Amino acid sequence: TAWKSFGYNLLLFAAGLLAIPRAPVEAALVDGASTWQLLWHVRLPLLSPTLLFVLVTTVVLAAQQVFIPIQILTRGGPSGASTNLVYSIYEYGFQFFRVGIASALAVIVFLLFLALTWAQIRMLERQVNYDA
Repeated sequence: TAWKSFGYNLLLFAAGLLAIPRAPVEAALVDGASTWQLLWHVRLPLLSPTLLFVLVTTVVLAAQQVFIPIQILTRGGPSGASTNLVYSIYEYGFQFFRVGIASALAVIVFLLFLALTWAQIRMLERQVNYDA
């Protein structure tokens, strides 16, 4: 899944790199920063909003993509060996018609993604100011 969205993510990172103002980069070069220091201390912190967006969307898309191979190849596998939470929502909702359980599982998936997104935002939370 990450490879499927590689081109899109590369385009986002290229746009993010082009949005970085020249002043901090030039100031770091004048101060004698190496290429590694320039990347680690100037460009990467300024790319953190783009990195956060790419990380969150890639995780959500990866979770959605696990349904299709399970449905096509194993339909849950022998005794549910390849069933996951997303496939269980499908089974309970559309095969067994137990929409209450399917809805509860969907809320659990939503809360898991909400917690994961919150954790990713907390890890990458920095106030980035693009003004020079």
